[in-house]
Amino acid sequence: MARSVKVSGADNKASQQSGTFEPLPAGVYNVDIYDHKIEQYKNGGNAGRDYLNLHLRISDGQAGANRRVFVKVGDFPKWAPKNGKEAVNFLFFQFYKALGVEFPDGDDLTEVDLPDFEDLNGSRLGVRLKIVQDAYAFKKAKDAWNGKGDRPEENDFLKNEVVAFLEEQDEDSLTQDSADEEDEFPL
Repeated sequence: MARSVKVSGADNKASQQSGTFEPLPAGVYNVDIYDHKIEQYKNGGNAGRDYLNLHLRISDGQAGANRRVFVKVGDFPKWAPKNGKEAVNFLFFQFYKALGVEFPDGDDLTEVDLPDFEDLNGSRLGVRLKIVQDAYAFKKAKDAWNGKGDRPEENDFLKNEVVAFLEEQDEDSLTQDSADEEDEFPL
């Protein structure tokens, strides 16, 4: 037996635009670790090394609440050497410091305890977001464009990117309004 529901053409058209959320204004947000996976880099000098594929949820009580942000964090302190030079994996240190891990100050090699992977979900921390071009979504739209209507423009495809992890922030430190943060966090 069929069911009936009232819909409009505008709703139908809007449904075809799924996944086209405007990015959140650049700034600082509190997030919860909603989910995560431990995966391995497939290519390059870090092939075979673990990274955390984090699914973050913008915490309640702020602009963008319940929106999702995704970020990969290499689960090692230094990137594989490139041209004989090592680089510190700053997101590794920022992420774990935001979760309360204390790292040594001196030059001595010291072992530290990191949280178990299964304990990460539900953890709260802060992030600094910026707005970047979404090359994947642009390519997908460009490939699907059939010559009818406006040609997709790269600047129309934007997304948020995590540029820093912070300890959970008090409400006064959070981005509340895009107008307040516009000059502080340029593209």
